[in-house]
Amino acid sequence: MPFIDLTGNHVIAVGGGVRVASDWAMYGRRSIYFDGAGSYLSIAPSSLLSFGTDVDFTIEGVCKPTGFPHEYHTLIANRSAVPYNAGDRFVMIYGPTAPAVLEQNRLGAGGFGIGDQGPINLVQTYVRSSDLIQPGSACQWALTRSTVDGISTYRLFLGGFLVGSYVMAGVAMDFGAGGTYIGWTPWDDGTAGGGWLGFFKGYQEYIRVTRACRYTASYTPAEPKTGAADPFWSSTVLFLGVSDIGPHDDLLRRLLPPLAVDRNGTAIASELTAYGAALDAAATSADALLAEADPRTTSALLPDWERNYGLDGGGNTDTVRRSALVAQILAGGGQSRAFYVQLAAALGYTATVIEYTPHTVMSDVTYPLYAGYWRYIWKVRAHALAGAVSAAAFEALIRKIKPAHTQVVFEYY
Repeated sequence: MPFIDLTGNHVIAVGGGVRVASDWAMYGRRSIYFDGAGSYLSIAPSSLLSFGTDVDFTIEGVCKPTGFPHEYHTLIANRSAVPYNAGDRFVMIYGPTAPAVLEQNRLGAGGFGIGDQGPINLVQTYVRSSDLIQPGSACQWALTRSTVDGISTYRLFLGGFLVGSYVMAGVAMDFGAGGTYIGWTPWDDGTAGGGWLGFFKGYQEYIRVTRACRYTASYTPAEPKTGAADPFWSSTVLFLGVSDIGPHDDLLRRLLPPLAVDRNGTAIASELTAYGAALDAAATSADALLAEADPRTTSALLPDWERNYGLDGGGNTDTVRRSALVAQILAGGGQSRAFYVQLAAALGYTATVIEYTPHTVMSDVTYPLYAGYWRYIWKVRAHALAGAVSAAAFEALIRKIKPAHTQVVFEYY
């Protein structure tokens, strides 16, 4: 896998079209490119990336956004819940269409449920940069927290300059809660904000997380070190970068005979770049298949999964569609009321099942005049909760697995 954690603490999972890029890097030869339309990297939930209310930390990286297609463009975030709730924490670049004018084109660190300690009650962003960020501009950024006697100071740096700070107390910063995501804010999946999405578009060369405060004042940026060359290495819990193996154009170049071929010639370099790009893409796709093989994380192959299980996405978000898919796969089958109530709950609905009995001479005079065929009709009375699949998808699945000799009708409230 080309994307690795140099500390060895975490396994990096690939989502969407994220790839190794050789056309930009501030310090090395390669970086990670996010297409802004569904690509991200993720890490399983980890206590190493959760800092509670008083653990000093530094989260930093180098990036070069190539566009701002959304309101929010995430560098790193956790996945506390979908949609957002009080546990969410993130560092992102706000786009020019972000709702808050003071946040537009700025780097910010934020979270929900901070309370009235934030600059605005329940505000997203507790510290933002004074400097603007434009597409195509490379920036080295850092967020730090230092805590003394229970009082925490948060500092934001761009290019080594201190560009924002804020003081709060007793606020948990658990970037490992629910998993850590690079390039995406997964709590903002479009269901709660009209398609904000939060995908980052551009390059990120590395993300480094340290359980210590590296910077308290402006500093001179430098190429990040590892091992003994870094005085904070023992406290470093994540160093996300690109593996030293590859890219493939470099591997192909090394295979050329040293005397018979000019390895650095212009013509051969063009060919190796083309062949290497194809092999890089194949390697990245192979890594992505790990996520695509799991219905809980699939993205590119989601329509194929749905086709195999007789589902229709119905215009829902990928998160909702995956929930419906998993519910279909796990449905063991049944004909009881409880089975269909549980299935409705898995799809995001509170439901009751109503069955009918034909009217007979023994029925009460107030009982409806149901004919004999009503014994084969039953009703699902349902109420959609937040994040539920569409009514069309809900009904299609119920009809697909209902007893064949019956008809089902739906009522919503």
